[in-house]
Amino acid sequence: MTYLVVYYSRTGNNRTIAETIAKSLSADIDEIIDKKNRQGRLNWLLAGKDSRSGNLTKIEFQKNPQDYDTI
Repeated sequence: MTYLVVYYSRTGNNRTIAETIAKSLSADIDEIIDKKNRQGRLNWLLAGKDSRSGNLTKIEFQKNPQDYDTI
């Protein structure tokens, strides 16, 4: 059985958690990359505004989820 741990981390904190989970499962890991700049306080506020407004953003990832049994 193949596993994929997928995560998003604006600040990098979730990366550490995802790496720990992936290691314990012997899983591959993939980061969801937001194509918008979300760094800094102003962009953090704008991200909240986008979320409340239901605005979607373009994302990028490397692994194909269809190649895995469990995500």
